[in-house]
Amino acid sequence: MIRSPPTACPQASSGGYPRPTDYSCDEYPFRSTWQGAATGSLPQPAPYPGRTFNWCQISALPTGSTGPNGWSARMIPAGENSSAGSRLNRFYIDNRVIEKDPFHVWIVD
Repeated sequence: MIRSPPTACPQASSGGYPRPTDYSCDEYPFRSTWQGAATGSLPQPAPYPGRTFNWCQISALPTGSTGPNGWSARMIPAGENSSAGSRLNRFYIDNRVIEKDPFHVWIVD
């Protein structure tokens, strides 16, 4: 896993997105992957675009964008974001995922 600058979710103090009380910014693809906003565009000269939905509380990103290239960000409750990060880390450990190992994500309702 890589630890890169928080390109998808910069802090408000660094010119990024203000956080509503008790919320944090979450991004997809995961920041810890090579498809995340910080690295997913490499080696192209400019990153793929970020996007969000109008209910995600990030007015600095465009809404209504679709397609296979790019990344998404939204505000979610900070506790949920922290818990999801811990679970993702546990997935990496349990499945012995190391940097640049391929894996797929399936969303199950």
